[in-house]
Amino acid sequence: MAGEQTSLWLSMQREGEQASSNPQAASAVQREKAAERFLKTYDYAIKESFYGDGFGAGK
Repeated sequence: MAGEQTSLWLSMQREGEQASSNPQAASAVQREKAAERFLKTYDYAIKESFYGDGFGAGK
């Protein structure tokens, strides 16, 4: 069942069973740049609807 597989995968992630043995740390500069990029996303309004903009199946 899909629900059981999802629960198993989430459990493995939570427990770190599939975690990399290589450290994946970002430098202070990288963290600052990432935070700046994230905050810039608030500069643009989210459209009410994407209908009529060419989004959809087969386009």
